[in-house]
Amino acid sequence: MNEFTFLKRCRLVNVSLRPDGLLTYGCIWSLHERILSPITISKCHREIQMGDTTLSRLETRQLKLLCKHLRPKYADLATKIQHSIQQVQTGGGDGRLASMVLVARNLIRSIQSGKSLAVGSLVGESHRYGIFVADPASKFCFTAWQARNTSISLNADHYLEKIISLEVDLVKSKGLLKHIRTRRWTNGLCFFDAAEQLPVLLPWPTAFKAL
Repeated sequence: MNEFTFLKRCRLVNVSLRPDGLLTYGCIWSLHERILSPITISKCHREIQMGDTTLSRLETRQLKLLCKHLRPKYADLATKIQHSIQQVQTGGGDGRLASMVLVARNLIRSIQSGKSLAVGSLVGESHRYGIFVADPASKFCFTAWQARNTSISLNADHYLEKIISLEVDLVKSKGLLKHIRTRRWTNGLCFFDAAEQLPVLLPWPTAFKAL
């Protein structure tokens, strides 16, 4: 099996099963302003590869155009995206570089397809922003990331880097533990620390509870 396939990396982080649902860790983003970014003339037709940590000239230009569009209102987000572009160009950066390139390329293709993007703020931190491809009816996104652990064995799933981004609904719940229900997969560029990932519960579907 090829360990570099993106689908194997689309996994929830630190999952545990509970009587009331599936417990995992990540960040919840509240979506608000929708934007339509300017589009570069030439579309990107490059095949998306998980292990490729480079961006083409046109891909870089599209991201810079997005940053210019974001900067008047979301300067910090634009600066972080530009910093990531510089890391790609110099080959630096942390373990999220390959994931960031993959997500950025998917984001670019969404822009070039005419899809609108949603700016989201990290729940609990109104000045931490991300940008997502999201349905107009969606109000929240959930993201999670876990670094790859080094090991002689490369076949076990828990040794792979994990990354996920989902459109979700918040479910009413008691206490501080957030409950979410997934809507669909999505792509988004957001920047957060591992310590900012909090426990989140995905309640079991009603049909499961009847078993």
